[in-house]
Parts: sequence; structure tokens; C-alpha cells
Amino acid sequence: AYSIDSLLAEQANDLEQALWEAIRALEEKAALARRMAANARQHQRFISETQFLERAREARHHADLVRQIVLQQEQAKRQSDTSELPNGKRESDQQQV
Repeated sequence: AYSIDSLLAEQANDLEQALWEAIRALEEKAALARRMAANARQHQRFISETQFLERAREARHHADLVRQIVLQQEQAKRQSDTSELPNGKRESDQQQV
């Protein structure tokens, strides 16, 4: 049987893993679009080159946004973990008593 805390922790880990996979997929999409832009340039298809470069820029931007969110969440989790007291309660819990 799962406790609520362990279930939430497992879901958080699954979500983080999915977000890192999304980042990798977006980076691969950007890399592919850059290769396609280079190929279009070699064949003097300049409109296609511009379109592929824009797709690459957008994919990279989205990857950067997702990465920023994941890193912010990791930092918040570390700060939350370090604020726990030895008895398993958090400092914020202790202050409310």
C-alpha cells in the first residue's frame, strides 16, 4: 500500500522524468530543423531555410522554457528538503505551533 506522500513523490519523479524527455525531444527537433535548413541552403531553397531556422529557434526556445521550469522546481524541492527538522516536520510547521 502506498502512503499519500510516497504516491505524490513517485508522481513528481515521473513528471520530472517526462519533462526531461520533452526537453530532449525539443532539442532533437531543433537540431533536425537546423540540419534541414542547412540542406535547404545548399540547394538554394532560401524560403525553406528560413522556415526551418524559425522552427529550430522555436523548438530551442520551448526546450529552454521547460528546462527553466524543471530547474526551478528542483531548486524549490532542495530548499524544502533542507528546511525539514530532524523530527520530519518543516520549519514552517514548527512556526505555526
